[in-house]
Amino acid sequence: MRRILRYVFLVMLIAIGAFYFWAGSGTLNKTDYYEVINYHERYKSANDTFMIMTFNIGYLSGMTNNLPVARSAQLINENLQNSYTLLSAYEPDILGLQEIDFNADRSYNFNQLDSLAYHADYPNAAMAVNWDKSYVPFPYWPLKYQFGQILSGQAILSKMQILEDSVLILEKPESAPFYYKQFYLDRLVQIAKIAIGDRNLIVMNVHLEAFDKTTRESQALQALEVLKYYEKSYPVLLIGDFNSKPP
Repeated sequence: MRRILRYVFLVMLIAIGAFYFWAGSGTLNKTDYYEVINYHERYKSANDTFMIMTFNIGYLSGMTNNLPVARSAQLINENLQNSYTLLSAYEPDILGLQEIDFNADRSYNFNQLDSLAYHADYPNAAMAVNWDKSYVPFPYWPLKYQFGQILSGQAILSKMQILEDSVLILEKPESAPFYYKQFYLDRLVQIAKIAIGDRNLIVMNVHLEAFDKTTRESQALQALEVLKYYEKSYPVLLIGDFNSKPP
């Protein structure tokens, strides 16, 4: 009997280990995580005034975001339509987004970046993947509401030409256990260089740590160092989700 129990325990241990490494692995080649996507070449000629907006869209899930509840395709689509309405009303020249899904089970595998870019007629966008997992077991319970496969991140859409897209990957919470970090998203400073007339503009799009205050403060200092570096040569806009209240 003990031999059978040991065998069962070993099989379970192997199965858990296999799931851990499979689920925590990505689905996309890391060389494709950060890129400028060109939709057309009808770039806007910048003048001395332009509009910029930034939103954490929570993968268009509304107030259900991280809750263990059912999210219908209709809910995601309705919020997408609401986004179209908002963008049509304000027509921002530069749009910074956080928590935008490029291909995720939780949002019915719809590429939200392409949808927003096409509808609002953005000629190009800078994409930055910060969460690429084969299976995310969150929310923990019930199992049927877990996120599953995730490909998500940040994006900068621009009416003007985006010349470069790069990122700084920020540190993860030191106090978090290893299995938590295996499935956790990367926090990023996304850096896009955009042509504004005869000058270039740097737009820094951040999404800082939400749950660990010490880590968030450290990440904010890292972002500040990046800003200080670029402002020596360029005008810089720092936008995004800082996960903190002012000041």
